[in-house]
Amino acid sequence: WKYEPIYINTYSNDESQLNISARLQRSAHNDLSIGMDIDWMYDTNENDTFEMQIFRSPHGNLNEYMATPIGIPKMSLEKALSDYYEKFVYPACAHCSNMLKYADLPNGKLAKQHYVFDHCVVNYKVLPHIMPEGTYKIVIMLSHDFEWGFEIVAKVTPKIL
Repeated sequence: WKYEPIYINTYSNDESQLNISARLQRSAHNDLSIGMDIDWMYDTNENDTFEMQIFRSPHGNLNEYMATPIGIPKMSLEKALSDYYEKFVYPACAHCSNMLKYADLPNGKLAKQHYVFDHCVVNYKVLPHIMPEGTYKIVIMLSHDFEWGFEIVAKVTPKIL
């Protein structure tokens, strides 16, 4: 299968602590990729949470989206980093961002800094080998003493060999 991002949206209800913006970008081969800037200006703590929901629509219609069994239930950000960061996040973003390996994160926490993601394309090695055709909506939600996150919509089609 292959995918094409068709929409990305970000939000932060306290831009003095976290400012986030994203855009769809075209590569030299005219493929779509994702760019994102995150100004992380707060110290994480044990009350921070992370959650990822993935929905699928066979035809991309808003009223057809159904939850999929893949996703990450709401949990502490600390647990999400220890359980998922090195396996999925870092391999997916290392080639296109300034993200650090988990072992290099100070005390296993994301540092206050400006994170840049430029022309990010999914690394298929960290994803399921089989994905049913359709439109997928991935919703990432984080909380501190405020809420922030992003939503990506991508179309998945069979890969022609």
